[in-house]
Amino acid sequence: MIQNMEMGIGTMDEKIKRYIFDGASGSGKTVLLSGKSLQEPNAPVYDGFQNENGIVVFPESIPIVLSEIERAGGDPSDTNQRTVLRMIHKDLENYLSAVDPNSVYMFDRGLPFELLLKFNPYSRRKHPTARCFYNIVKHRYSNPVFVLEPIKSFDLSNSELIGRRYTLEERLTFHNFLKIYYRLIGYDVVEIPTFSDDIHESLRLRKDRIMEIIRS
Repeated sequence: MIQNMEMGIGTMDEKIKRYIFDGASGSGKTVLLSGKSLQEPNAPVYDGFQNENGIVVFPESIPIVLSEIERAGGDPSDTNQRTVLRMIHKDLENYLSAVDPNSVYMFDRGLPFELLLKFNPYSRRKHPTARCFYNIVKHRYSNPVFVLEPIKSFDLSNSELIGRRYTLEERLTFHNFLKIYYRLIGYDVVEIPTFSDDIHESLRLRKDRIMEIIRS
């Protein structure tokens, strides 16, 4: 199945609305899109985008693939080339399934992030760069890419949940890197601030701002 992925060819159709959402760890993008937190996935935090009519949310492929590997008895920290190909295949599968011009598709990261990981100084993953470039060129998402500002009140300096401990400085550095990266590969970027220190107010204001941009 992974080998057949090379034959998948897609081009950006302006009638299809496919938006990437990205952000450093602790930016709140997963909560914003799904309405659920990683800590308590069965306890919705608020009414996320995926509960809106006409909006389809695709979850991030990386934790899904790593979880599948762990359940199969493998080592999720050993992300070799075949593992990365599985991530790319899942992202490509999601992209190609987004075909309804009456829907809005929101991707928790996507194909471009696989290439970004190769240049991430905190990543040990080995990536097939040519394959990543192929998918970025052939499978374009809609403008703009939404990059969420890190939530400063989230303390990830002692967190085991995300597999690595991140300082606020590291998160802000990666946040700025994301904005530069997406512009370098040809996307417009809209930074979504936190707006409020209150998490529920922040989620509501972020959601309103994003819908305002998408509908404009």
